[in-house]
Amino acid sequence: MTLAYDVARGACAAIWLVLHMFVLFVYQTATCTLRPFSRAHFRRAIGRCFAMYMEIIACCFHPCDLVVSGNVPTDTSKPMIILANHQVDADWWYICELLRAHGGAGNVKIAMKHTLRSLPVLGTGMSMLDFLFLRRDIKVDRVTIQAYMQSFVQDNFPFWLVLFPEGTTIFTESVLKSHEFATAQHRPVLHRVMLPRSTGLKLMLDAFKDSPVQPTILDVTMAFPSYSGEVPTYEMGYDRHVDVDLPSMKKLLMGHGPSKVHFHCRHFSMADVGDDVQAFLDALWVDKEALLNEFIQHQGFESKQHSTRVLRPTASWQAVGRLWLAGGVSICFWPMLLPCYVLGTVVRSAFSGTKVVPQSMAAY
Repeated sequence: MTLAYDVARGACAAIWLVLHMFVLFVYQTATCTLRPFSRAHFRRAIGRCFAMYMEIIACCFHPCDLVVSGNVPTDTSKPMIILANHQVDADWWYICELLRAHGGAGNVKIAMKHTLRSLPVLGTGMSMLDFLFLRRDIKVDRVTIQAYMQSFVQDNFPFWLVLFPEGTTIFTESVLKSHEFATAQHRPVLHRVMLPRSTGLKLMLDAFKDSPVQPTILDVTMAFPSYSGEVPTYEMGYDRHVDVDLPSMKKLLMGHGPSKVHFHCRHFSMADVGDDVQAFLDALWVDKEALLNEFIQHQGFESKQHSTRVLRPTASWQAVGRLWLAGGVSICFWPMLLPCYVLGTVVRSAFSGTKVVPQSMAAY
């Protein structure tokens, strides 16, 4: 295919997805009539919105098989925090496909940098989907994370939150900084991944210490075909000189992408994490380093072959029709937004009780 075709295809795909984001926004706005009365029911409705939109994205992007080893929990009634390594900007998409293949599309929430919240249309849509926006400043993010997680505890909502503890995609410059920090702190020096940050995860888990329902922690190591360990510079962005087949959002929009992606998954309880979250994460990331070195040598997680299976999430163009139908019906609810907000505010004021804050949160 020519470059001109790729650019045209990418532009058409972007327009297509933004158009359907507008339709999704209409649907999302209508679901706001539920929020004043029940935030939990609002979140379930928003989850259905996102599941529908993910299927539309899957129809637009290059189809891909998921080569999965290990175990992924499938109980969508229980919360889960997903920890993954971060190589390219398209990582979030393949993680979402993994979760969609296991029935959790409606539960997915993603932690991402706060600058994405300011994107036209997309930023508003992601905010309404209850994504978590972080500034990478723990003084600010501490309050944000505490309020965010506490809301899920109160609603008893089974979120599946995707978290990249490295904080950013891997670059040569950030790897060097990671090495300096690791040496100074007597922590592992890693080359295929960067040292994980632990404070965010600790705050998330602390929100559940006094809750009868506690989240599962799912550790995901992800690798793409032809990966050789190349680490790009900031100047290269998400392109590679050697690992040219690694995906990026630009390539996905142009219709390119890997035919398969490899995942190795392990799940843990909060008791397995213990009090030393940093030590827990360091151990996971040392294992990731070993797995990625194994992948470079064998182009697969050779030692995990006994538990490997191949999945492909289903995607149907019927999702487009369902979204447009939902968007059309939703317009009828728009006149109810203000009355529902006022009525919901009055009801909450009249019947709200004292909020219970877990003792573990009071220490912060």
